[in-house]
Amino acid sequence: MYVVVKRTIDATTVYHVEKFDADFTTDAALQVVPANYGSPLVRGAAQSGTSLEIDALTAQPQAGDTFTVAGVTGTSTISSATTLADDGTGTTFKSTLTLSAALASSPADNAAVTFGTVSETRNLTHLPSTSVSVIADDIVLADNTVSASGVATIERPASSYIEFGLDYTVQVKTLPVETKLSSGPITGQKKRIIDASLILDLTQNISVSGNSVTFRTFDSSDFDESVDTFTGVKSSGPLLGFSKTAALEFTQTNPLFFTLLGCEYKVSVGQ
Repeated sequence: MYVVVKRTIDATTVYHVEKFDADFTTDAALQVVPANYGSPLVRGAAQSGTSLEIDALTAQPQAGDTFTVAGVTGTSTISSATTLADDGTGTTFKSTLTLSAALASSPADNAAVTFGTVSETRNLTHLPSTSVSVIADDIVLADNTVSASGVATIERPASSYIEFGLDYTVQVKTLPVETKLSSGPITGQKKRIIDASLILDLTQNISVSGNSVTFRTFDSSDFDESVDTFTGVKSSGPLLGFSKTAALEFTQTNPLFFTLLGCEYKVSVGQ
C-alpha cells in the first residue's frame, strides 16, 4: 500500500510517497539481528577461564548476550564487557568479555565468534536523541532514547531481532451503520452495535471501540513470551451505547502486527 506522508525533516515540511513494509510495525524503523555484532574473532591465543578478548566488533556486547566460539564446546553467556575500543583497524572494535562460566577449552587465535543474541545497535543515526518504540522477539519493551550518535541498547538480549522505530496511531473507523429494515431506513434513529466479529490475518494486537481483543489465555500462554499471531475470527462485545451515528473504530495499544480483513456485527435499533 502506498501513501502520501507529511514529514518535518531538518525543520522543513516535506511530502513523500511511501510504501508500507509488512515486516515492520513502526515508522522510520531499523531491525537488527545477532549478526549486528559484525564478524567478531578471538583476539589472541591461550585464553581460558571466564575472560575472553575479541575484536572485529561493530556494536557493544551486553550482559546476558550469548555466543559460541569455533572449536569450543558449548554456549557462553556474558556477565559484563569492557567498553569498546578501536582494535587497530579504524572501523571495528575490541572488547574483553567476562563470562558466567569458564570456557570449555582455549580457543584458537582468530577463531570465529558467533552471537546468538543482540542487545545494541549503533546504526540509528537517522533518529538521534529521539524516543523510539522497541519490539524484541515480538515482545514490546519500554521506549528507548537513542543517543546523539545513534546508539540504542535494550534492557535484555533478543534472540531473533530487535526493531527500533517511531510509534504511530492506528485508527480505522467504519461509516455510520445504515441497515434497511422492512419498516424503512434507520438513518434518523438511535442504534447500538451489540457485538462485532473480526476476520483477522496474522494479528497480535487490536482494539474495537476501545475494547482490547484478547490473544492470550491463562491456561496456555507464557507471559514472558511473545503473542502468537492469530488468523481467524475473533469476537468483541458486548459494546455499549446508542447513537444516531453508531460506528466501529479499530485501534491498537501496542505496535504489533494487525491485519483486519473484514468485520460482521449485530445492531440493535431504538426509536
